[in-house]
Amino acid sequence: MTETNGTKTACPFCGGKGKHTKECPLTNKSKLKLKPWKRLIDLFPSLSSEEYEALETSLKQDGQQHPILVSSDGSIIDGYHRWKILGDTVNYTVSPLSDDEAYHLGIVLNIARRHLSQEQKREIAITLRKSGKTQQETADLLHLARSTISKLVKGTDGKSINDIVSTSPDLRVTINKREYPTIHKRIVDGETPKQVAPDYKVTPKRIKQIKNQVERKIEKAKPSKKVLPSFVPPIMQKICDALLEAGAEKVVAQDTFILALGDANTLIKAIPDSRISLIATDPPYSLGDMHEDADSIKFIERGPMNTIATEKWDLNCDTTLIIPEYKRVLHELGNISIWTSDHLFGKYSTLLKAQFDWVSFGAWHKTNPVPQVRKRSWVSSVELWVNAWDKTHIFNFCKQNDMHNHIEGAICSNRRVAPDGSTHIAQKPAYVWEKIIKACSVEMDFILDPYAGTGSCGIVAVKLGRMYIGFERDPKWFNVMVNWFTEEFGQSQNIEGETA
Repeated sequence: MTETNGTKTACPFCGGKGKHTKECPLTNKSKLKLKPWKRLIDLFPSLSSEEYEALETSLKQDGQQHPILVSSDGSIIDGYHRWKILGDTVNYTVSPLSDDEAYHLGIVLNIARRHLSQEQKREIAITLRKSGKTQQETADLLHLARSTISKLVKGTDGKSINDIVSTSPDLRVTINKREYPTIHKRIVDGETPKQVAPDYKVTPKRIKQIKNQVERKIEKAKPSKKVLPSFVPPIMQKICDALLEAGAEKVVAQDTFILALGDANTLIKAIPDSRISLIATDPPYSLGDMHEDADSIKFIERGPMNTIATEKWDLNCDTTLIIPEYKRVLHELGNISIWTSDHLFGKYSTLLKAQFDWVSFGAWHKTNPVPQVRKRSWVSSVELWVNAWDKTHIFNFCKQNDMHNHIEGAICSNRRVAPDGSTHIAQKPAYVWEKIIKACSVEMDFILDPYAGTGSCGIVAVKLGRMYIGFERDPKWFNVMVNWFTEEFGQSQNIEGETA
């Protein structure tokens, strides 16, 4: 209560002069039961996890600096999150304003203090307009110019307010697509879109869209159970026959792929001139020849572990001898993408420059590389590939960002397992092959992989509508590859008459 010209004014809550009634919310004997004001809670997004944690830390360290503001019935006008953290110990001030005045004040205070994105402000503006607020009233509440409100909710004039969303300009916050799986997992684990949205400064509707997009992608990526016909077209049959004549120990084929067991240097001679549109392969790096047992770590209870992991197929294998054959089988519009190591990169570059007009390189940054156990050098987290093409080649150009010569992601975690329990140490994840195949070829192009391993390149190629030819000289991994193709695409035809 205040005094004006010596006269005490009445309390705005209880009407008392000089002292408050027992029921007055301002009396010390009366304790209000505080509660969220649904009208304001529904209008504003919650704090993000980071903002909430920062507020909680500040309150614990510095205490409550300013009281929260509540209405006469205990509804929280401003300070909901402070009340949520402090509970009944929170300090508060009771406002004498009417409901509409308190609602308007709550909007103004939150807009002034909260760090809201344009997308979140747009959602608030749309809600206010739908509730009957004029464009000027909305602008006043949000402390924005009327022209700004017009841009936020463009399309109001002459149209139903329900059409606002579909006609509004694109003011969405950009969310890195790598966050999509995390968002999807949070929803699957039980969080609501409304709980997730504040962490990304977007609307719940946007979170629902991302969730649905991820689920569609997951559904699309599921292995097809459809058994494709084992009919081998004439052109594929001709190549199969030539491979057998060239010395292939076994040839398995379907209408979209050929898998051959044998040495690449020999089998490539069976491929017709200018037949291949893309050579995409991950040949042995001959690391075993270079390092031998120098980096082996001795264990008492088990055999030595070599930090430069190698297998028999990695020894005594000069994969550069085949380059002249690459030039012969590649179409003039074709492209070569060969994975290699740092000690072979220079050799590949020199030899390819002698055969092709252009040579460049790309890098794959592995986000979870094998650790450096001995701590003697850098962690090997980057793997290179070398590209070569003639000036007639035209890339299947995608978006600018898609054409960066850089790939980043985790190494393959679901490697194919051989009957003896071993896994192929060099199997590349699908996303690596997908980028190269999409950029360097189109549907129905022939892709050659002379060093197929488990066939990961071929699986991606066939799913993308390409025709795949893969060679593998190790019977163990050839059989693993055939089994994988059978799982994905159904039974194939063994050219000698059996079913693989």
